[in-house]
Amino acid sequence: MNAQLEELLSILQQEVEHHEKLLQLLQEEAEGFGILSASEMLRLQSRKLQQTRLIAKLETRRIAVVEEMSGDFEEASESLSLSSIIRQVSQEWATPLQACFNRLKELIAEIRDAAEINGEQSASRLKSIQTSLHFFSKLQGSQQLYSGNGQLHSADSKITRASV
Repeated sequence: MNAQLEELLSILQQEVEHHEKLLQLLQEEAEGFGILSASEMLRLQSRKLQQTRLIAKLETRRIAVVEEMSGDFEEASESLSLSSIIRQVSQEWATPLQACFNRLKELIAEIRDAAEINGEQSASRLKSIQTSLHFFSKLQGSQQLYSGNGQLHSADSKITRASV
């Protein structure tokens, strides 16, 4: 069982590390609104996606390890959780497992908040861009090139030579 607890602790530590990286990327994104170019923002999105994929793999591995450990505890594998494992193991294992688990929960809450704020900021920036495009198209006397849901419209340019 010590080998499984060691693996579980290692997985949790890796999860904490990747969640910290994801939070850092979300903070970079928040600081970069209006500063970073579109290609830099896309690179940032790609790095965030990479972190979330790594986190998902670690979570799958953690779940498998917990299921393997179910025979060592008096609970069915469906009801065995990290919290119940922490309660039932020696203090030597419970302390670092609980510390990682607590840090992981904190990071998840911070990531949720940061992602929500970034999503709201992205939505307002998009609305601002749509409003600007609408304004410019009205100035030119032509119709909008994109609909509200992003579909391309055919538009004839009505820019006169005098305005060019």
